[in-house]
Amino acid sequence: SELANGYVAYIEPFSFGSVAIGGMTYGFELYRESKLSLGYSYNYDNKFFAGAVINYHSFSIQKYGSAGVIYFNLGGLAYITTDIRWGFAIVNVNRATLANEDDQIPMVFSTGFSYDIINTFTLNLALEKDIRYKPSVKLGIDFDIIQYISLRMGIANEPSTFSAGVGINYSIFSLDYAIIKHPDLGLTHQAGIILSFGRDGTRRASIRQNLGITK
Repeated sequence: SELANGYVAYIEPFSFGSVAIGGMTYGFELYRESKLSLGYSYNYDNKFFAGAVINYHSFSIQKYGSAGVIYFNLGGLAYITTDIRWGFAIVNVNRATLANEDDQIPMVFSTGFSYDIINTFTLNLALEKDIRYKPSVKLGIDFDIIQYISLRMGIANEPSTFSAGVGINYSIFSLDYAIIKHPDLGLTHQAGIILSFGRDGTRRASIRQNLGITK
């Protein structure tokens, strides 16, 4: 499809933090966007996590050539309690853009809370502000209905969207599928696969185990 996105990423943990590398592609031969990303994150006492990403984003238009720009993302996550988390992220901190086109790569602020009501059910609430548009409030749930299957749903305003998805977690594999209903774009499908070596069960259970959360 001419509007399809493709993503790939790899993360490797070290004693000094975790390093990630990833790539994205969008478009077709007449117009294409590509992005390469290199990230680093640090875990402080299993209570606060901070990360930064440097991105190289390139644009190519047939017969008009190509250009690229570098920009940075920052983010953090804090465990307020073992069940409540607060996070934030800033995309394009340096407000990089191409030529004289303002906000071609938007600056986006996000913050939100996650609450594990029970070990298998998480409620998420977030606020996102793209500097070009009105703030958007987002609400989502993630429910592990059985050991290997998770169901997810979400809603948002500005624009008004609804999403639903399912995750299948078995051994080192996580298979995810989601569908998003957008007022202008209609239905959009997303699918992904994650390989997590040394993990068994859901991502939520693995995270709680790694952080020593037993309740």
